[in-house]
Amino acid sequence: MSLTDNKWIQKVVGVFKQGLTPKELSLSIVSAFIIGVIPVLGVSTALIGFTALKFRLNLALMVMVSYFVYPLQFLFFVPFLKLGECLFGMENSGLTIEYMKEAFSNDLIGALNSLWQANLIAFISWGLLSFPLGFLFYIILYGILRIALSKQKEV
Repeated sequence: MSLTDNKWIQKVVGVFKQGLTPKELSLSIVSAFIIGVIPVLGVSTALIGFTALKFRLNLALMVMVSYFVYPLQFLFFVPFLKLGECLFGMENSGLTIEYMKEAFSNDLIGALNSLWQANLIAFISWGLLSFPLGFLFYIILYGILRIALSKQKEV
């Protein structure tokens, strides 16, 4: 008895596939990845829900992908911030954990202002990169899924 013979596993896999085409599966995965790494905490789940409903994508798959890429949201924040500083000709923000701890202790309003500006700069950088990289990721993933799902139907 193989692992895929289990009816429970087949039901779980069915929820994630939901009879979607390779195009719809690719759009679901790429959209969730792009939204999942947005450098603004607390908005990705709502955006994923909205996107899934608006474009009739696989919500379960998108939420699962966003949970997998959640750590990347933190890892990509600094590169997005650095790119934004470079694009806008800004000096190094010096945004570190130590700086933020001290800033929040000494000047709450100033710390919130620094964090807000850094978030905005990182968000703009994310926006500039997400669409071309997302399109490239979609083309690659669509090709892979199209081939893999056509081979699966042949078996």
